[in-house]
Amino acid sequence: MPRIVAVIFDLDGTLVNSLEDISSSVNKVLEGLGCRPLSVGEYRPLVGWGLRKLVASAADRSLTETEEEEAYQEVLNLYREFPVVYSSLYEGIPELLARFSNVLTLGVLSNKEHLVAQAVVRKLLPTVPFREVWGARAGVPHKPDPTAVQDMIRSWGLRPEQTAFVGDSAVDMQTAVNAGCLPLGVAWGFRSQEELESSGAAEIFQTPHQLSNWLEENILVKKGEAHDN
Repeated sequence: MPRIVAVIFDLDGTLVNSLEDISSSVNKVLEGLGCRPLSVGEYRPLVGWGLRKLVASAADRSLTETEEEEAYQEVLNLYREFPVVYSSLYEGIPELLARFSNVLTLGVLSNKEHLVAQAVVRKLLPTVPFREVWGARAGVPHKPDPTAVQDMIRSWGLRPEQTAFVGDSAVDMQTAVNAGCLPLGVAWGFRSQEELESSGAAEIFQTPHQLSNWLEENILVKKGEAHDN
């Protein structure tokens, strides 16, 4: 395995359990459209592809193009105003990030809207020295397109094969595979282990502690050695 010197994390379902905040914002807008609100659990298989697609997927009827755009903007405004009400870090995430923040280059790449993703990280992980925190941005394709992750890695002066991508869904594993990164799946998030296996995960972890130990044993190197190879 090539030397890994950087790790990029997905956000929702990987670092943060955000389902209740997501469902709260989307349900308020759906009810305004006369749609049935979904339970928090019903959102679990729908998230990960971006907010616009989530709005359309959560509606119990086909939305017109105008309805979908207006609903998306309304949900986005709500979520920007209240990005962290119920969201919380998964147990063990602070310790995982603290363990590696000084020895690996860390980043976050999410399909959550860019400003919201940054607000969530600022609120819940204010002391973690992420090199970059990127969400969905205009003109940049969403994951699983590899463009954003490749741009992030390139901005660090690294290569994809020097980077692991950690996430909880097929979207994340496909992103890693498409970009040429090491795909590491986490089973504590929103999707099943079977989904992670079938979408290309090289390793799957049940807890942040397991992931932390694996990183320690398999890829831990000093950041100062990042450009040696």
